[in-house]
Amino acid sequence: MTNTQLIMLLPSGILGLGLAAILVLYLGLKRDFRAQVQKQQCGIQEVAAELKNLASVPPAPVPPERDAPAEARPLRSAVNINPRIRAMRLLRGGEDPAHIASALGVTRAEAELLVRVHRIKLADFANTRHSAATN
Repeated sequence: MTNTQLIMLLPSGILGLGLAAILVLYLGLKRDFRAQVQKQQCGIQEVAAELKNLASVPPAPVPPERDAPAEARPLRSAVNINPRIRAMRLLRGGEDPAHIASALGVTRAEAELLVRVHRIKLADFANTRHSAATN
């Protein structure tokens, strides 16, 4: 072969080597993906088996609620409002600590504590406003 013929075949040879390298990389990537898929399928099967085992175990008995029987409990609001805010709304509405406790599902002592903390904050706020007004 002459030099000109070799020079003309060189791009085709480089292209062939490039395609061969791409094929090798593709096959390696495909092999890695298959290994990952098999791992994930094994993990899924383990989780499914564990779920079946858990489904066959009877549920643990639910402990009774603290203050009232389950049927006497008031329905809770769908909106997740902070219990302190709900207690303050009930307090401003003129409710007593016993009613606040039953509405929030807490003990009466907790409701009374919320009321006391609110009154302390109100007194502190009033003192702050009074001292700011005199200055």
